[in-house]
Amino acid sequence: MRWRGGVVVGVSWVRLRDHHLITLGSHTYSNDDRFTVSHSPPFNLPPGKGKEWTLYIKYAQERDSGWYECQLSAHPPMGILANLRVIQAVSEITGRPDLYAQEGSDVTLLCRLRNYTDPPTYVFWYHEDQMINYDADRQISVLSRGGESELRLSQVTKVASGNYTCVPANARPSSVTLHIITADDAPAAMQRAAAPPLHSAYTVALAAGTLVLISL
Repeated sequence: MRWRGGVVVGVSWVRLRDHHLITLGSHTYSNDDRFTVSHSPPFNLPPGKGKEWTLYIKYAQERDSGWYECQLSAHPPMGILANLRVIQAVSEITGRPDLYAQEGSDVTLLCRLRNYTDPPTYVFWYHEDQMINYDADRQISVLSRGGESELRLSQVTKVASGNYTCVPANARPSSVTLHIITADDAPAAMQRAAAPPLHSAYTVALAAGTLVLISL
């Protein structure tokens, strides 16, 4: 909020959803310590010609979305509305949640990120409850670049079966279940594996952070 001219008695930020007074002047009246306010002269105005009040929300969440009003106790009174929209990254798994691969084949799992503001600082891969990014005992490699992370499993054996989870920074994890089929498996298992073979990449779309709109 920027104000030029006139006498201002007080400036407050109000969340209109519940008419909750968040700040008044430089004081915060919310029990949520994610809210702070600052006021300073605008960078493009001469000293003494105006002030700028900025409401900050740390770690913004979807529940913070909605209308906010900056109210000036001036003469005449006035207010400026702002609509905050917090967009949370989403998880999406394309294809089937259960994957089938022949023993001895190569498997590639591709974790794709959507609706992210910045590339994640890390992407961890888990097999069941064990993080496998740096597992030197298996034929595993992880390649992360931008909004993607690729898990490659070479010449898989039965022990590679199980749940695989991709966990990017600041995102909800998503999982798939891998079934390794051996020559001894029943024909019924082969029928369940009628999905396209995993010799090609399997795509996992994942969340990667939250779009945080924190200042006005």
